[in-house]
Amino acid sequence: ADVTEAQLAAAKTPADHEAIAKAYDADAAAAEEKARAHAVMARMYRSGGGAPKASSAAMVGHCDRLVKDYSAAAVEYRGLAAEHRKLAANGTK
Repeated sequence: ADVTEAQLAAAKTPADHEAIAKAYDADAAAAEEKARAHAVMARMYRSGGGAPKASSAAMVGHCDRLVKDYSAAAVEYRGLAAEHRKLAANGTK
């Protein structure tokens, strides 16, 4: 549900801003799901699972970083959604 530059530039009405907010909510949900998936993978690698030739320490590190990055992205998307809901409530661009 990527928000485009054109969509942002054209946003004038409360409905426009609500549509953008919903798109950012969808982006946040997708990022949260990716964070959850990588948390599961990190647990698997920590317990010795995964490909036999994979370095579990390296894989855990990758997954932990992705959990952090996706979680931070979700927070940012939720913040963008909130800002567009304020714009929708105020009826301004």
